[in-house]
Order: sequence, then structure tokens, then C-alpha cells
Amino acid sequence: MPQLPKIVRFLWVIYFYTVFATGVIILFPFFWWGMRKPSRYPLVHRVRSYGCSVVLWLTGVRPVVEYKPPFDWPPQYIMVGNHTSLFDVVVGATLSRRELLFLGKAELKKVPLLGYFFRHMDVPVYRKSKEGARLSYQLAGKHLDRGANLIVFPEATTSKYAPKLLNFKKGAFKMAAERGIPIVPVTFVDNWWRYHYDEPWNGRPGRLRILIHPPQYPKGEGDAAADALSDQIHQRMTRDMQQYFPDHPIWQER
Repeated sequence: MPQLPKIVRFLWVIYFYTVFATGVIILFPFFWWGMRKPSRYPLVHRVRSYGCSVVLWLTGVRPVVEYKPPFDWPPQYIMVGNHTSLFDVVVGATLSRRELLFLGKAELKKVPLLGYFFRHMDVPVYRKSKEGARLSYQLAGKHLDRGANLIVFPEATTSKYAPKLLNFKKGAFKMAAERGIPIVPVTFVDNWWRYHYDEPWNGRPGRLRILIHPPQYPKGEGDAAADALSDQIHQRMTRDMQQYFPDHPIWQER
């Protein structure tokens, strides 16, 4: 992979977060106002989406989206993506200007600036408590029932074995099967090596290839339909990563 000197990568990370923080602070009065009512969430996300696009442009990060193949977006969907990078949330927010709420671990509520969204609009997932997880699942379902779209990283944590994917949790697929909502699979091809989650001071700008696949509809209801949909999408994303990184040694490991 292309390399920049370590000090340049370190300085770039500082610059990236400075631009991100400046944008959130400038827009904070609007976000505070918008998050007070769910009816304003679509507008809040639209502004968030454009804002993230500006942050990426100013910091030299260039998402390149490829539809495989092109398709018409359904009226409602759950977007799912592989998760390895600190880029994933910022880039994910740019993929739709329609209302798109994140499901993310509850620990994100403590992150400066980003945590404000998870405390007041996005859906925090409490993985360490069955009751907390149930309430998170219900909250996400309520957002779907009022017409919102969701973006979920079903590995539930960042993969330390990228480009190999971790096993998927089933929550997003169960919600899709229960409501007949399609899943839109998104493969983030380059996020993992440009700015891996486990190396917070080792980022680099450049092109980020993103593959968006046509909506996949659940076939039936219940756990069996959710499991089949999850397996189908996991295999699709795995093939994507194997196609772009065929010689990576991770594929030889069990």
C-alpha cells in the first residue's frame, strides 16, 4: 500500500479532526435545534451528510462510489457495511441525503461531538445488557416504523483481521425480515488500510472505493429468513474484498 512518512500521517490526523470538530461546532446550534424533534431528523441528516462531504473534500479524502450494478433506491432500506475504520461513520453519512440513522455501540455516546448524535438522534446499542439491547432494538424499530432508514455495521465491532470480515450479528436482518424492508449492502474497500480503527494516529488521505449493491429483500419472515439474508450479504462482501485484495495472507488463515 502507498505510504506517507509517519509524521505526515500524524499531522494529517490532527488536521482531519480539527476540520471535523470545527464543522460540528459551527453547525451545533442547528443540530441542537434539529434534534429536539424527530420530525426534523431528515433535515438534520441532510445537513450532516453535506457537512461530512465537505470535511472529506477539505482533508483530501475522495470517496469513489460504484453501483454494482446501478439500481433504483427503494422507498425505505437498511444499509449495512463492513466496519474497520474511523472513516466508516463519516463516509457512511455521505451515502444518502435521505434520513439515515446510525446504529452504533453505546460507548460512542461518550465520544466528544460524535457522541451528541448518539445521545439525541442516532441509536446507541447496549451490547453488555440484554435489557439494554432489547430497548435499542425497539428504538430502531420505532424509527423504521415512522419511515426512517438505518445504517448498521453488523460485525458489531471493528475487524482486527481486515480485509476479512467478522461474523455478522443478526439484529439488522431480523428487523428487515419482520418488516419486509430490503438490505442495501455497502462494501468499504479501502477504509481499513487508509485509517484503521486500531491505529488512531496513523491515517492517510486519498481514494476510498465504495461498492453499493442492489437491495436484497428478505425471503419470508423470522429467524430463518434473517439468517439466510445475513449469510448472503456476508458472502457478497467477502467476495468483494477477495477480489480487490486477492493476495492478502488473511485468506490463507483459518
